[in-house]
Amino acid sequence: MKKNMILLLLIVGMILGLIGIILTIKFPFGFSFYFAITLFLIGLLGTLVYLTLIWFRKSILGKVLVVISLVLTLAIASIVVISQIDYRILLPAVSSETLTKEEWISDFDFLQSSLSSHPAFNDSLEVALDNYETQIKSSPQLSDCDALLIAMKMVALFEDGHSDLIPFQLYTKARYLPIQIFNFEDGWFITKSTKEEIIGAEILAINDTKIDTVSKMMAPLIGSDNSFFKKHQSSLYMPNIHMLQCLGITSSESEASLQLLIDDEMKTVNLESTSLIQWVIWSLAPDNDPRPVGHNLRNLDPEIKLENDTLLWMTFNKTGPETILTEIGNAITRKSYGDQVNHLVIDMRNNTGGDNTTYNDLVKSLTNSENEISILTSRKTFSAGINFISELKLVRDFKIIGEPTGAGHNHYGDPKTLFLPNSGFMLTLSTREWSFIPQEKEKSINPDIQVRYYSKDYFMNKDPWIKALDLY
Repeated sequence: MKKNMILLLLIVGMILGLIGIILTIKFPFGFSFYFAITLFLIGLLGTLVYLTLIWFRKSILGKVLVVISLVLTLAIASIVVISQIDYRILLPAVSSETLTKEEWISDFDFLQSSLSSHPAFNDSLEVALDNYETQIKSSPQLSDCDALLIAMKMVALFEDGHSDLIPFQLYTKARYLPIQIFNFEDGWFITKSTKEEIIGAEILAINDTKIDTVSKMMAPLIGSDNSFFKKHQSSLYMPNIHMLQCLGITSSESEASLQLLIDDEMKTVNLESTSLIQWVIWSLAPDNDPRPVGHNLRNLDPEIKLENDTLLWMTFNKTGPETILTEIGNAITRKSYGDQVNHLVIDMRNNTGGDNTTYNDLVKSLTNSENEISILTSRKTFSAGINFISELKLVRDFKIIGEPTGAGHNHYGDPKTLFLPNSGFMLTLSTREWSFIPQEKEKSINPDIQVRYYSKDYFMNKDPWIKALDLY
């Protein structure tokens, strides 16, 4: 009876921990979230230990498994407790204090050699890279900020959204302001924050540096095909307080002051930074909002539904899986939604890519479909999502409604991941060029009907894409 009570308590702890995680996942800061994780993990591993002890109590293997499970339980619990204090304690620092100048030079030699394999590499890029290499070697003393900024600029030279050195580097310092921001037509606004009172505020400056100046300072660090994708990526870079520190915008890694316009009144708000892990969990938590704002991972499988008697609506947030896209195509071919349907809307505003080998059957079905087709795009529409639009353009007509896309019909892709040997800097680097429509030279796909996204639309829950679609 006593043994069953122990097992019951462990299971109850695991369930309560899981409920706690679900309740706090959208706000993973402070004691509650970490306690829920700790309770769940201890309950889960404790249950496994207990059951292993009962089932294999007479075997040597069972005893070994019990010991391993106990060690794992204690280790995970310790990690969670330490990370509540400061997760950076768990990770080795990468900085000018731990790397010699010779090691930095070795890293940049490796970086330059790697960049020479990019399909866009040419003589002018080689000269630009050589200049950065010379700057590294001639610097009497190299700080980690100097090295990071130069490495980011070198990769961004290729103007390729698949080739990037994201700001999650020197990760022991990669702290974030707990906000999500978006560049609307009328300025930079806070769309999500741990402080409810500043959601919807326009950002005028960070530490007295005008927000447009901050954006311009960040721009050369961001790998992107065009200014539209750079806008999208900027919302990932600008709240990174280590980036702000490296650029001289703030001197502190623990906080920054924001000059905001709230209800036509200028206010200064101080925000304390949070760890990268907490910011990622909070900021990238999925939600069902279809509006293309921020970096939420809206990567649910594609789906299609009958909007009204004549209109089909396909939500196409990621390119794949093949089975679902094929079935959607087959349903369209069979006219499963009725003979009255004459218009198909393909909503690709949040499609940042996937696998460009998964949509072939769908394209074939759409090629033969008599339905009128409208595709909704945004600055986030990218990669394999653009490949789909390009291949469909080769076989039939359709209308594009929205913002210019994050890349053009012809762009670089299939990136590989590389790590610089000493610093551990991670970058992605394109390995091939996708050229679907060579005569198209634009680095974005421009819509037939352009949508301009204003802050009032977002905060009043109005969708300008739908309005443009109705007008069309």
